[in-house]
Amino acid sequence: MKAAIIGCGMMGKVHADCYISKGIEIAAVCDSSYEKLSDFALNYNTRTYTSVYEMMKKESVDLISICTPVNNHYSSMKAVIENNYPILCEKPFCANLTQADTIADLIIRKNIPFQLGFKMRYENVYSKAKEIIDSGEIGELQYIFISHYQPFSIPEWYMDNGVIQELLIHAFDIVNWFFCGEMPNRIVVDRCFINHRKGEDKAFINLYYSGNRRAYITGGYMPFFPNVHGGHDFVFQFIGEKGYVAAKRNSNVEVFSHNRIETISLSPVNAFSLEIDDFLKLVKGKKSDKLADIQDAVNSQRLYQMVVNAYSEYSRI
Repeated sequence: MKAAIIGCGMMGKVHADCYISKGIEIAAVCDSSYEKLSDFALNYNTRTYTSVYEMMKKESVDLISICTPVNNHYSSMKAVIENNYPILCEKPFCANLTQADTIADLIIRKNIPFQLGFKMRYENVYSKAKEIIDSGEIGELQYIFISHYQPFSIPEWYMDNGVIQELLIHAFDIVNWFFCGEMPNRIVVDRCFINHRKGEDKAFINLYYSGNRRAYITGGYMPFFPNVHGGHDFVFQFIGEKGYVAAKRNSNVEVFSHNRIETISLSPVNAFSLEIDDFLKLVKGKKSDKLADIQDAVNSQRLYQMVVNAYSEYSRI
């Protein structure tokens, strides 16, 4: 199989390494940066392009990863959809809900295999928590608490887009996944702009659902944090009617129920690799229940838009 990658930054390299580890050739890449293209050509022995449409015209591949910043997702996906290639698009889905609805309509009408890169679904602690909750051990899920904080050592454009769109969108997807795509009926949002970027660097979000269920999401960028990217940067607790499940990233899962009070040790996983495994299965016609499909993508965009609309009260410090 042959893959093409649009966007040659950090995530483009992650996708390329995962594909190569599975025996897939990186046939072509596209980026606006000649420096990044030169680096890819040297390290991955691939053809390079600065135009997505030129790459589509000259290359024949089996699948495409879109790893650009979100402002380029819409145009990149339209070009790929026009050429009927399967798409693995990094999160977040689109810059706004109008773009998301347009892309979703095209993908559904043309029956394009599509996956959104919500790799947190493949983190071992979230996977185990979902398994326990789906088993009914802690009863119906009532409350979700997710806290996700990282240091400042990230690209400026990423921080300018804001912590809600770039980081906490993962938590939105987890809440949607665990609450089966249901949208909240009320949202309260507080934001902080301590680092004086265009986007907020901290956010505190309350989501209210039917039946008095709630989700509380908090997260941000901390100037004096150690480098915990991909390490111990998030913690969660899922509280059901009969118990709870709690964990932090790269750690054990704590279960408290009528059946047991137990600490479950988990083996490390490569969430990106597992995510791409599911994408490859999708390309071959088999869809995993864990995979974030086009409806999940739209749901994440819809919840993000609802949070944006609830910005009427926030703190600017």
